[in-house]
Amino acid sequence: MTLTKTHNRMIQNAVFNVKDYGATGDGVTDDTAAIQAAIDAVPTGGGTVLLPTGLYLIDMTTSIIVKEGLTLTGENAFASQLLCKPEAGTAIKRSFNSTAANAYVSNVTIKDLGIIFQHPATADPANYYQVGIQLRHITRSLVENCRIGNYPCGVSKGVVTEPVGQSDARQGYGISIGSTSAGDVAYAGGEVNTLRNTDIFGARYGIVLDDATFDTPAGGSAAYATTIDDCEVQIAEVGIGQFTQYGAGCTFSNNVIQAIDNMRGSTDTTYCYYIGGYENILLGGYVEAASADNILYMHSNSARNRVLPFLHDDAGTFSDNGTANIIEKIVESTNKYTVEVGNKDDRSRLVRAWAKFYWDGAAIVISDSY
Repeated sequence: MTLTKTHNRMIQNAVFNVKDYGATGDGVTDDTAAIQAAIDAVPTGGGTVLLPTGLYLIDMTTSIIVKEGLTLTGENAFASQLLCKPEAGTAIKRSFNSTAANAYVSNVTIKDLGIIFQHPATADPANYYQVGIQLRHITRSLVENCRIGNYPCGVSKGVVTEPVGQSDARQGYGISIGSTSAGDVAYAGGEVNTLRNTDIFGARYGIVLDDATFDTPAGGSAAYATTIDDCEVQIAEVGIGQFTQYGAGCTFSNNVIQAIDNMRGSTDTTYCYYIGGYENILLGGYVEAASADNILYMHSNSARNRVLPFLHDDAGTFSDNGTANIIEKIVESTNKYTVEVGNKDDRSRLVRAWAKFYWDGAAIVISDSY
């Protein structure tokens, strides 16, 4: 029996190369169907789909649909890139029916890929928005070594027009993570996911958990036990945001967030970190907040979160509106270590205990105590 090239590749390497399914990677031909054909060929139980070096034009209304056990990988984020058509939509997501039961999708890995947005040249809050990766309704999965945003790089550099200025680059969503209420018929997970060594360069929202924009059916999104580690968000309105009170047990560690400011035409409050849930941990990394309204914002629903010291400048503010959050920090201008405990009872509106203190080199100094 004579084997085709495609069959040889499947048998020998257990890797499904999108070019064997008709993808060109020339940045002009629509490669959506070819990439999807490679994914659909992966057997039950999972497998790897490879995008070799190239620029793959993607239909954002169709999207690339991932499935259980899939590894979707490129050569690296500068060599293997998805180029989004200039239209609203999402580059990578799962199939999901908001009004009926859905199968769980887990153990998905997306790695070593770039996703290049194409938004209107002039930013406006009314413009369509693009999403790089929707990790919503996907469980126990990984995004690693990816780069997403409005700034071309690698194979897209010189092919895709760069934003004129940073305010025009702040369009779209880098990565969205979430679920729907566990009591809803459509619920199919959306928790215990990991983002690692992934960069967002130019988006309105960098990495968001439980954003109401995507919460369908509405209410109850809780991307608990999410880990965001060693990631970088630059040129956005929101760096990393957890937007509901139901998110819990998340770890935000060793991330870099810079150039947080408004997109053109927007007057929204800007945040490097926004924490709305409970019992999360934030530690390490670096925040440069020269133009941001908030280095860290803790919503009134937030509770029992722990913030360990991370490097930051003195611009922007730490705003704790929650209950029993503990914030440890080192003030750049004074190089002094402080612990702030906003231990407030929101029901009685009474403050039980609250203080700032630091070590001055010889003794513990307590200030602003009540």
